[in-house]
Amino acid sequence: WSAVDATAGQWRPSERDNPLPTLFAIISPYIALHSVSAHKEFRFLLPILPLVCILVGQKVSKIVEGTESSTHAQLRRCKLLFKGLLVSNFPHLIYLSMIHQRGPIALNQFLSARMEENARSYTVHYLMGCHSAPVYSHLHMPNSNVTVRHLDCSPECRSDEEAICESDAFTRGPFGFMLSNYLHSSAEGTCENSDEGETCGETLKIRSP
Repeated sequence: WSAVDATAGQWRPSERDNPLPTLFAIISPYIALHSVSAHKEFRFLLPILPLVCILVGQKVSKIVEGTESSTHAQLRRCKLLFKGLLVSNFPHLIYLSMIHQRGPIALNQFLSARMEENARSYTVHYLMGCHSAPVYSHLHMPNSNVTVRHLDCSPECRSDEEAICESDAFTRGPFGFMLSNYLHSSAEGTCENSDEGETCGETLKIRSP
């Protein structure tokens, strides 16, 4: 794939051998098609990350080589580039590893601490986004039996156009979801006397889902 420089007796790359247009032609449609999909996850980009690294490496190589070809100058630019990337990415590292989406872990740490204090049977219902809680991996407690439920967002529910998944119902109306799943009306009710006469109302009692 290279042309021979007959005068120098060395291999040199031909203009037609430039891989960048081919890499862009592969990466761009892949990202565009996955951007149209309603379901997006970072792991969907993993297959093209090696190709992206090639593009980045080519640009980094140009920056390191620069206009000076001496080894000392290239090493100095390489160190400056490394330090710049490290400093610019460090805030993101701290935020993503210690703050971003730490709620599920903090919640399970709270639950496990309470369960250690009082070992018995527990039922935990996660009113959170789909697959956002680590569930049993953080709730293996000695002498405690833990049952976990989460909002249904299974593929079977998603594929049924007439069905309303639990996750969607909770997002649309959290209070109504709690009433329908955890509370029920007492048939007896309560009555109160007032100047307008006796008024009766229903009593809401908590029930197990």
